[in-house]
Amino acid sequence: MIMIDLEITNRKFRSLVEEKFTTAKDDYTGDSRVWMDCRAKWSDGVTSKTISAFHVTTKYEALYNEMPIQSLRYINYRLAIDEMDWIYKKKSNNVNDLNSKIWNQWASEDGTIGKGYGYQVAKKVYDSKLSDDKIDQIDNILENLILDPTNRRLLINLFNIDDLSEMNLAPCAYETFFMVEYLEDNYGIVRPKLNVVLNQRSGDFLVAAHPGGWNEFQYYFLYRLIADLIGFELGTFIHNTYNLHLYNRHIDIVDNILEVEELDMYHFIKDPFEIREEIRKEINNTRLRYIKTDDLILDSGRGVYNVITLDNLDEVHRKNYAKEIIDIYYKYNFTDWYDFTKLDSDLKDIAIKVTKIPVAE
Repeated sequence: MIMIDLEITNRKFRSLVEEKFTTAKDDYTGDSRVWMDCRAKWSDGVTSKTISAFHVTTKYEALYNEMPIQSLRYINYRLAIDEMDWIYKKKSNNVNDLNSKIWNQWASEDGTIGKGYGYQVAKKVYDSKLSDDKIDQIDNILENLILDPTNRRLLINLFNIDDLSEMNLAPCAYETFFMVEYLEDNYGIVRPKLNVVLNQRSGDFLVAAHPGGWNEFQYYFLYRLIADLIGFELGTFIHNTYNLHLYNRHIDIVDNILEVEELDMYHFIKDPFEIREEIRKEINNTRLRYIKTDDLILDSGRGVYNVITLDNLDEVHRKNYAKEIIDIYYKYNFTDWYDFTKLDSDLKDIAIKVTKIPVAE
């Protein structure tokens, strides 16, 4: 059983506030950062101000059981996952396909947000390895991670300059890069690890882009789902935010969050990314139908077989296997993959619930 120390990400949150916003000093020159007027206005018409930091990186290593979950501020992670389902499974740009109203302010009269997010994922621009058809961005990732995992072009890009003028909001988290790394263990077994980098052009620190926040959890979820689905060990998850900013009307809320007492150093929670039994069985049974047990390693912490290699499968069986695995991706809603009930309950008992965050538009 894998246990997660919540205080690891809490410390990342606290130290980032201290380094980038409280002392407000440039890392290299020591010069003071300045509050600047920005384009967005508050609901009362007053121009908002932000203090910004350039290229902030947060890293989570599976080796140390790190993951972007914090217990300072309560976040409805289920709604965060539903948004990922909307973008990467439904591939929708219509707010009526969401189970929340988080995108309503950006919707046009037709209910869409323009040619953003799911619209870009759904563009069929790649040649399929499984048919003569063109496939979209997420199918390209899934096909290649199964059939060509050493591919160095495994990325999803939502920042399409040709469509930018027709997006109601330019994508903030705009690029996800996948890399499979092959490492030999002490037993001479070469084990593939999946690493993911999320690049974000702009991040509202309090609303979504802080360590263990909405954005990091969403893309870590996608990372875990794909690793479990395809059979990779976990490697490194990195989040780059190129303009991380704090709004002037968010300062008091952040101060309140920082007043949450540090947890006991031995306060651990069980890894919430435990695949539901029905899905886990379907994945494992599919593996066992196609792949020799010598080419599988049961990850006891996650309950799924990690795939060492498909080298012993001929081309026809490889393709059939890939089709069945990808079918599982589309069979279940993202919110059905893992049970976060216990996590949600734990966080409600510990974290501050910020009921209303002012948003500048």
